[in-house]
Amino acid sequence: MKIVEYLAQRKVVVEKEIAALCDEINAIDAALSAIETKQDKPLDLNSFTRMYPRMEHIMPIDDAIVEAVRSGTRTPAKILAFLSSELGIETTINSVRTRVSRMKNNGRLAHDGQGWILPESDDEPAGEGAPLDESSDDDRPEERVA
Repeated sequence: MKIVEYLAQRKVVVEKEIAALCDEINAIDAALSAIETKQDKPLDLNSFTRMYPRMEHIMPIDDAIVEAVRSGTRTPAKILAFLSSELGIETTINSVRTRVSRMKNNGRLAHDGQGWILPESDDEPAGEGAPLDESSDDDRPEERVA
């Protein structure tokens, strides 16, 4: 390929990227305008997502990763593909890798040497709002009040 052909092709690609960025700027301007004109009213997220379609999915990425793993995807590349194709969430492979590692440290995911899995003990991590396991309460001796 000649340098002239390469530069011509690259110019077309850059022009498309600029057009996409202009569309995004217009959507942001429309959202800002809507917010400024309706400051007395709470922001209607549905109308905002119609103006800015990339924000359609509100599911936190960590929860989306759990859904991806629950569906059987086990590697960061397949998790990334699931997030994009099934949930419409755009992120990067590096973000997925960082998040799954952090989620492993937090107990939300486990790694079995072949890929990411949900922890065996539970599908969800124990945390605030998680129900307590009260099945072992009967085995404890009653406390005596002195």
